Amino acid sequence: MKPLVSIIIPTFNRVHLMDETLNCVLAQTYQNWECFVIDDRSTDNTNEFMDSYMQIDKRFHYYERPKEKPKGANACRNYGLEICKGEYIQWLDSDDLMLPNKLEIQVSLIKEAPSDLITSTWGRFINSNKLVSYSNYASFNDFDNRKDFLNALATSKGYFPIHAYLMSKDLVLKSGGWDETLVVNQDGDFMSRIFKYVNNFYCAKSTSVYYRQTNENSTSIYTNIEKAEAAIEIWRKISKRLKNESQSYVFFNKKLLFKNIKMMYPNLIKKNLYFFAEVLIYNWYQNTLVRRALNKMNKFFTS
Repeated sequence: MKPLVSIIIPTFNRVHLMDETLNCVLAQTYQNWECFVIDDRSTDNTNEFMDSYMQIDKRFHYYERPKEKPKGANACRNYGLEICKGEYIQWLDSDDLMLPNKLEIQVSLIKEAPSDLITSTWGRFINSNKLVSYSNYASFNDFDNRKDFLNALATSKGYFPIHAYLMSKDLVLKSGGWDETLVVNQDGDFMSRIFKYVNNFYCAKSTSVYYRQTNENSTSIYTNIEKAEAAIEIWRKISKRLKNESQSYVFFNKKLLFKNIKMMYPNLIKKNLYFFAEVLIYNWYQNTLVRRALNKMNKFFTS
């Protein structure tokens, strides 16, 4: 019998975007799935919208986040994990898309491969008529060790969107699930704990997922200094978890974090000098090389 896949979708006031997302679930060529939409207590008509989809297909299920759980997508994801019955988990945000063959191809691979996790190619979209795919990232390959996979991530924008993965429920439970206290970089923290339990990484190259490109999900934007400070603390933890696995992965993301923090809250760089020391040294060295090259060029053209 084909294994059951549980699709878990947290949502909050996204009813105007969810139609495309749920239709891409309905379009899956793999049929043995259940889909849990966990509402973070929306104030729009999400409940009425979901009633219509549950009438279309009984594999859709709608729940509100229990009041005793903290607000946020992570609490919704953990609740979905508690009540789902699938052997495999497909995380999906309420405004994202996946190709119709996504589950079919990844389930086939994960059953054959010695791994509890499968990736796929990915891209972005502004609306359903404008999809931007990526095809040449180093991470779109197979890896038989964690270090090589993380090194490839470091040269491939540093991540996969969360819905690019298909993973076993046992793997998620072993990792500890989603941290419900976090306000930023929830995916990065979650996946850094997942990675610690995976040794082989395989990519479903013939399928893809897409996430919606908006200013809201730009990693370069921290809406307040508290979120910026939280981002530093999260990456401090991730660095400790993965530095011995791949220094290049940690350094790549630390450089990106440095760039974003310096742009918006430069005082936080001074406050966290030790954490950013290697980035500061790297930047100084690169700037020194540039100055030396410019000086040599200037001497050459003025002599």
